[in-house]
Amino acid sequence: MLVLVALVPGALVSTYFFGLGILINVVTCAFSAVFFESIALGLQQKDLNALRDGTAIITGVLLGLALPPDINLLLPFVGTGFAVLFGKHVYGGLGHNLFNPTMVGYAVMIVSFPLAMSNWPVLFGSTVDGITGATPLDIIKFRGATTIDEIWTPANGFSTLSSTAWQFALLDLDSCIECRICDRICPSDIPLTDYFVNAKQRIDQEVNQRERAKITEVRFEDRTKRLEVDQTRVKTRPSRKDKSQLLATLKSKQ
Repeated sequence: MLVLVALVPGALVSTYFFGLGILINVVTCAFSAVFFESIALGLQQKDLNALRDGTAIITGVLLGLALPPDINLLLPFVGTGFAVLFGKHVYGGLGHNLFNPTMVGYAVMIVSFPLAMSNWPVLFGSTVDGITGATPLDIIKFRGATTIDEIWTPANGFSTLSSTAWQFALLDLDSCIECRICDRICPSDIPLTDYFVNAKQRIDQEVNQRERAKITEVRFEDRTKRLEVDQTRVKTRPSRKDKSQLLATLKSKQ
């Protein structure tokens, strides 16, 4: 039960920022976890007193805290069922599970309901500088007829296109052999290889542009220096009046 007590501050903060939907998810998942735990114990003909250990409630509370506040309540019910039945009891129950039951339920939900799981409200009604997680992938997958250039905006969690190629460069794209395996395993069905090839081309273009800009800059600086030298020479060259005076001086000395 100490685990549940430790979760209270986090639950209160989440409720403060995202609303009562968080508490509703927690309560729904907690009751669902007890329900499915009872079914699993009954099928195995085990004593229902095992519910008193509180592990089922902990699983439900943890899952509920990880869900968006406006999610359909049927989805937490389904996710909790997978967490308890397939994440815990399919392996023999408490102490025998290979994976964390909460994470099993969450993984099933994020794969099965990606849009619902990424529908988090914006805090304080303001825009954000970036988005982490699978949200950008979902935006690209369900962009419809919108082009990449149109969807790639700071409002959608992407940086400006001027720095996109160099962000891809950080991925060490030179090591990409364009095998298209990443296309097949991408959960959002995004043709990543095509994007990588396009990014390589952009990188090459930007590198060439920067090199040409450097050459132009060097030429401009050299030309400026030559002009300064020529102007200095012109200024130090004697004028016609000075030449006349010099000739007159020489004649008078003779």
